[in-house]
Amino acid sequence: MSFTYAHRLATREDLPSIIDIYNSAIPSKTATCDLEPVTVASREAWFEISTPDRHPIWVGYESGSPQTVTGYLSFEPFLNSRPGYDVTADLALYLHPEHRGRGQGAYLLREAIAHAPNLVRQQPFGF
Repeated sequence: MSFTYAHRLATREDLPSIIDIYNSAIPSKTATCDLEPVTVASREAWFEISTPDRHPIWVGYESGSPQTVTGYLSFEPFLNSRPGYDVTADLALYLHPEHRGRGQGAYLLREAIAHAPNLVRQQPFGF
């Protein structure tokens, strides 16, 4: 089956879906160092510091279903916002388990690379 994905800026209403997707990655211990699920309340400050022009959070979705979040990508301050790294961003990319291996991750990464020059001097960096 072929999937076509799109993305948009995340809204506060997306935060529960974002947290569910993030928590789904914890058991594998390959994408995050968290060992226990996080809560929406614990991630509200993270969401608040995101800005569309510098540190956006995008949610991915299947084309035609923008309210059903299937993944997310965030540009985050690198190394805890140390000033010397202001020109660099850390990318976080997480996908809903049912949408892994279907092209959404590659799509979001391509979009991140394409948009990085417009995000105030940032150079994308990830692990």
